[in-house]
Amino acid sequence: MRINFKQQPSAIAKLSLVCTFFSLFAVICVGSFSILWMQQRIAQVAKDTVALERKHEELLRKLDFLDERITEIHQPVKMQSKVSNRLFPLKDTQVVWVEDKQVLEVNSYAEANNRYQSLIENNL
Repeated sequence: MRINFKQQPSAIAKLSLVCTFFSLFAVICVGSFSILWMQQRIAQVAKDTVALERKHEELLRKLDFLDERITEIHQPVKMQSKVSNRLFPLKDTQVVWVEDKQVLEVNSYAEANNRYQSLIENNL
């Protein structure tokens, strides 16, 4: 028995070929649109990133300016010039004596906090 390869392709073979080409075309189209969409999203994210970086740089610049101002204001010479005409030597009537019992009550929170911190440091 001989197989004749020159016969006409059957209808199923034609349908299979058409479905294959249609599927290939659909995959190419969807892939192309997906690539375009990803490129647009990447461009949008890049623009947003640039805007955030500019805002971040501006905030850093403002913080540096404020740090400079605070440093300038807290210089001893500057602080002394602001209060120099209002400072007077201490008088004996201004001295306030506090009993030891009151000092312990006032500092009890600070001492407890220090003991807690030293306990943590010793156990680490």
